[in-house]
Amino acid sequence: MPTLALDTSSGIAVAIVGQDGPLAAARLDSDRQHAERLSPLIASALADARLRPADIDRVVVGTGPAPFTGLRAGLVAARTFAYARGIPVFGVCSLDAVALSAAEQLTLPVGTRLLVLSDARRKEVYARRYRIEQSDDAPLGAIPIDAGRSFARAGEPWVSRPAEISFEDESSYVVASPTPIGVLSGSGIGTDRSDLGVDPALLVRVADADLAAGADLPADPLYLRRPDAQVPGPAKKAG
Repeated sequence: MPTLALDTSSGIAVAIVGQDGPLAAARLDSDRQHAERLSPLIASALADARLRPADIDRVVVGTGPAPFTGLRAGLVAARTFAYARGIPVFGVCSLDAVALSAAEQLTLPVGTRLLVLSDARRKEVYARRYRIEQSDDAPLGAIPIDAGRSFARAGEPWVSRPAEISFEDESSYVVASPTPIGVLSGSGIGTDRSDLGVDPALLVRVADADLAAGADLPADPLYLRRPDAQVPGPAKKAG
């Protein structure tokens, strides 16, 4: 079941994922011209995977949270690709992929409380909390990390100023995406050089786990606030 996975919540990232894992990937670390650059990137990934668009069976897309323009371009591209071929499209919170990447690359132990942050502009961040659980005791809907660990979402994503976020205890970790600034715990901050941005292939793993649990995965955007650009109101009449 070849899957086209893409995310434009931070830059532009595309992956072609087969039954046994990623077949090809392409990325542009740019927050501009998403609509113009996304189609060539998809074509490049398909060529690297030696597949045609008709070979793709489904689409998985990151739904943010993210600023309006870039996120919208990815969702429109995903829906258009799926509609043209009569295949399903599923949406996954982009922060979920960052959480899975952090849990794997940082080998976070069971009991860790994970807080994932990404740049929301306007001196704000998008945030979502997670817990690393033992797989045998994990709640329904938890996402498998490996044989012994899963991660569970601890609430919905939100947008906030960093100073307004509380850090619950010393097992809390903070991962800043797309450019990791470090991992923050109760004992201080330590530099981390891992790539903890949104990996579209991990979006597919999250989607598979959610679908297996019976979740509905609409490809609807998580903007969490109004667009930066607003339509001006009617001009006031001169008094």
